[in-house]
Amino acid sequence: MAAPLSFQAFTFKGTGKLDRIITDLEISASFDPANPPNPQPTRLATKALWDTGASGSVISTTLATTLGLTPVGTRQVHHGDGMSTRNEYIVNFYLPKTVAIVGILAT
Repeated sequence: MAAPLSFQAFTFKGTGKLDRIITDLEISASFDPANPPNPQPTRLATKALWDTGASGSVISTTLATTLGLTPVGTRQVHHGDGMSTRNEYIVNFYLPKTVAIVGILAT
């Protein structure tokens, strides 16, 4: 019998109609928390804009460079100026209240 999955939740409460949700977020290079490296990758504190209509996660080139991330591939990205090819990285996200999301593919 498989072990039960652990469940963590994050709640954001706003007042009135919100045109955007921005929260605190930490990000690091991806690793398996069940077998963490020593030392663990550096976490960088930033802000996250939650776009519920987006098809994926996006980080800035500056953030990827600061964390020393290595691209795992590329992806075609559509944006206001048209389309371009961008690097993809695998990262971990850390939300407030010890909620972690592991192995996010971010362009």
